[in-house]
Amino acid sequence: MLPLAALTLACALQCTDPPTPSTGFTYFEAFDQEVTFSDGETTTAVARWPRGEAPSCGWPAIVFVHGLFGSKAAVAHLGREFADAGYFTVTFDVRGHATSSGNHSLWGLRERLDLVEVVQWAQSSYPGLVDPQRLGLGGTSQGAILSFGAAAWGGRPIEPNPWIAGTYPEIDVIVVENLTPDFLATFAPQSLGVHTNVAAALISENDVRFDPGLIANALHALLEEDYPSWAAIVGDNTRNPRPLVPTMTTPVMAMSAWDDFWFPVAPLIDALDALPTGVPRKIYLGAGGHSTPPNVAERDLRTAWRRQWFDHFLKQVDNGIELGDRILYAVTPADVATYLDVDSTWERRTCDAWPPPATRAYRMHLREGAHLWPFDPNGPESEDVLTQDVTGGYSINDVIAADFRLPGIEAEIERRKLDWDSAQLVAPLRITGDPSVHLTLTPTTTRWQIAASLWDVDASGAERYVTSGSYFSHDQLPASAELALEIRLGSAAYVFPAGHRIRVRLENLHVHEPPVGTLLRYAPTVSSFALSVRHDLGGESWLDLPIADADAVSYGWSQIASNGCVASVTAQGQASVTTQQPFEIRATEVVGQRDGLVIYGLGARKVFLNGGFLFVAGPIRRGELLHSGGNGPQDCSGAMSYDFNARIRSGLDPALTPGARVFAQYWIRDPAAAGTTNLTNAVEFSIFP
Repeated sequence: MLPLAALTLACALQCTDPPTPSTGFTYFEAFDQEVTFSDGETTTAVARWPRGEAPSCGWPAIVFVHGLFGSKAAVAHLGREFADAGYFTVTFDVRGHATSSGNHSLWGLRERLDLVEVVQWAQSSYPGLVDPQRLGLGGTSQGAILSFGAAAWGGRPIEPNPWIAGTYPEIDVIVVENLTPDFLATFAPQSLGVHTNVAAALISENDVRFDPGLIANALHALLEEDYPSWAAIVGDNTRNPRPLVPTMTTPVMAMSAWDDFWFPVAPLIDALDALPTGVPRKIYLGAGGHSTPPNVAERDLRTAWRRQWFDHFLKQVDNGIELGDRILYAVTPADVATYLDVDSTWERRTCDAWPPPATRAYRMHLREGAHLWPFDPNGPESEDVLTQDVTGGYSINDVIAADFRLPGIEAEIERRKLDWDSAQLVAPLRITGDPSVHLTLTPTTTRWQIAASLWDVDASGAERYVTSGSYFSHDQLPASAELALEIRLGSAAYVFPAGHRIRVRLENLHVHEPPVGTLLRYAPTVSSFALSVRHDLGGESWLDLPIADADAVSYGWSQIASNGCVASVTAQGQASVTTQQPFEIRATEVVGQRDGLVIYGLGARKVFLNGGFLFVAGPIRRGELLHSGGNGPQDCSGAMSYDFNARIRSGLDPALTPGARVFAQYWIRDPAAAGTTNLTNAVEFSIFP
């Protein structure tokens, strides 16, 4: 790869490609081309290139690589699409698949060398048609992993091996979809977890011919519950590209899906964050992954981005694809029907880093009585206990025999759970980033695991999975000692609708449960255990939700008025010390013809008062007296609105400065109530410059 500073000059010196006809190029297709690898194994490839005279340097070339359990037929549409667009394209069967001989080593050295030799075969078999200075790679899943790995090793000396020597070719650009560049974080988190799909692929019968030695080592690690050996297999630096990412210079476009069972997006984001400064990168996050629903509009976006990325970096088309924010993400629809509808429209947003800048953690505490509250515990509370009991004689052999699938395991290792629910949300709550669960717990043994998941619960009680994560202990942590640990949940972009509840669930098994189906993500610990979860003043447990600083959050609940009205408080706008625009704290469904006012403070609490709850910590300030209007006290036609920015500008409260967090609710007169007043739910917000 040329240094980035020289890239523009190099592009200017390249030959000129003929313009692509409006109907595309017609092209040649050379089927069933045999490629013999340096170890004597073979595969077949298909080459495609435009008819007519090639550029003087040859056509820009792209090798498209298929996924695990697939064949070159799975990427034939990409080969055709880009031949039609003026590229020389190659598709082939990966080692151990379809027409290829040999044994697969799980994206290791041999598969990487095979990709090198396919490139060399194309260049030597089609001289004048392939431009050796313009080489791209692309693929999905396995194909994306091999493409990313080839780029990571590009320009480096080929490792010592019995077959070939020299240097890995420079890869000029890659477009990769639904992958992980970090095998250890994905397949063996904490070097202890065992990803069920990878384990099943290695040791179960399937259409891929895996290397017998690899199978034997994986099976031994699993049967002996030798987690360091499992981690050494999947994290082996001959196959795991993650350590090389900080020195990569290949422009990378990566596209993935939120609910992808094989490859959660967090390791992908973390890896691309490690690319050197100045290396072009673009990330799409949304729909279209493994075990996720297809979506036409999101698929079309991926298709357009792929074409633009290759056109820009291989043909120097000035299409602007490399400009602007680095991340485009689609917000996961909360409505399941919309999520599953292939023709639905998903909201899209952009940001230049993950989580988006100006994001903060909104904390909700696990509390006694299965409550999830934004209030710190202020005294002792009873612990909750999560247990797992394993039927006598049940072992890892039985887990393997069940092919790591949940239905075959649950009969012997019962799935158990603890839930904590928030109050109903008065207003929508948007999260964008990586939620996390912090736990204070005491295990009875040294072998256990705990999974934490986030759920959206509607008014009828129907659950909708959002994201999850897990934590493992296999003898590295002491028994009977109190531990504080954090579980990072999978990255998410999601909006909890008004009227719904947020649920945190702790379980003994890590189960991935989007609306498309239920799958066990990591193999269970085959041991009985109990975990005491503490959530009191001396040992807190909580959920952190990533929300935008600019978003006001409604919390708590309103007191029922004497006539049955339940007021609802929300906020509109942004609190600021400089803007002339209003920031309105609004109350609707208020008893008509009643006086009231906003009370606020710089902290939150929950104190029972006159039949309602005070959600604002002292010292309490108050705004001017307001009137609800409406028809009268017989109905809920009243409303109130208070411009908090006017309060800030007044200078009456010197504590209202940029960066302050403010907590506010309404106090309303209600003479017919037992306490003669009514307290609403509250709203929390930040003050900006």
